[in-house]
Amino acid sequence: MKKLALILGLSVIALVLACGCTTTSTSSSSSSVSITLPSEVVITGTWEINKEDLSSNPMPIEIELDALNQGKSDAKNVQADIVFTYDDKTILTEKADIGDISAGNSKEFKAKYMLDIPETFDRTKFDMTISNIYVDGQSLNE
Repeated sequence: MKKLALILGLSVIALVLACGCTTTSTSSSSSSVSITLPSEVVITGTWEINKEDLSSNPMPIEIELDALNQGKSDAKNVQADIVFTYDDKTILTEKADIGDISAGNSKEFKAKYMLDIPETFDRTKFDMTISNIYVDGQSLNE
């Protein structure tokens, strides 16, 4: 039963991330991602495509991350690996330099990236994840 619940939970998360895109009249779509590692730093974020003509290349992607230090001490030099994928293939990996976050506080990070995309772009195949968080050069994944 636990295995089935885990599989269903993972399926729901994958579905939310894959289908979280919404289209508005400004040809905007967005999705969100969050990661909590065995540390006190939690990062949540969103990505958004703002483009009238999806056939032009490269395509601008705007991201906004919020890093929260839930610990009792300051987190120095917080960074996150941001991975953009298309059709489950990595198309760009970037490091977000978030900076120092004092205990109990949060910090925002905003950036815009230009992504080379396939000629026939399908928004449902695009995703952004955070693969790792670093505090003072130490990976929190380990």
